[in-house]
Amino acid sequence: SPKSPKSPQSAPCSPKRGQPRTRSMTSPASPNTIYSALADMPCAKIVDRGNGTYLGSFAPTVAGEYCLSLMLNGTAVGSTPFSFCVLPDEAAAISVDVSGLRTAVRNTPVNFVAMANDQFGNVSPMNRRFFSVRLRPPLADSKMVPSVAIHEQADGSMICDFVPKALGRHQLQVSYARLPLVELACVILCED
Repeated sequence: SPKSPKSPQSAPCSPKRGQPRTRSMTSPASPNTIYSALADMPCAKIVDRGNGTYLGSFAPTVAGEYCLSLMLNGTAVGSTPFSFCVLPDEAAAISVDVSGLRTAVRNTPVNFVAMANDQFGNVSPMNRRFFSVRLRPPLADSKMVPSVAIHEQADGSMICDFVPKALGRHQLQVSYARLPLVELACVILCED
């Protein structure tokens, strides 16, 4: 399971989720001891090579930092524990939460969140350069186009803020790498 404390020995933080992480072990002990040490680890495999060595591997599906200890009869094997990071995979889907944007109030700030997820559901960082938001006011007020501020978050998501100035139906278009993600009409209401 993911752990936050770092162990004294660290491996580079580079494997992507779903990629196997392999560790070779040598011990005259029974393979059952190694099997029980990894029993709680999802997708863990232990192979007895038949020459006193065992090959252990697992493919994590949750991004984060891991600390792995291999124990034989209560004694740490080799250089364990060691830690490593599992990075999110490439984005498989990008979602834009615009649930609160069906109506807005003129001259009142509005925001929404855009987030990319990999195939396992982890937040996958987006490149700000490829992310764009376009908001078109009603034709009668075409000179009152509000500017949209895009704030990149530490988790890779984007928060978009704007202040609508015109009344009526606005068209919102959110794109990533020039591909439209969301296109909807939101109605900006006037409140006295």
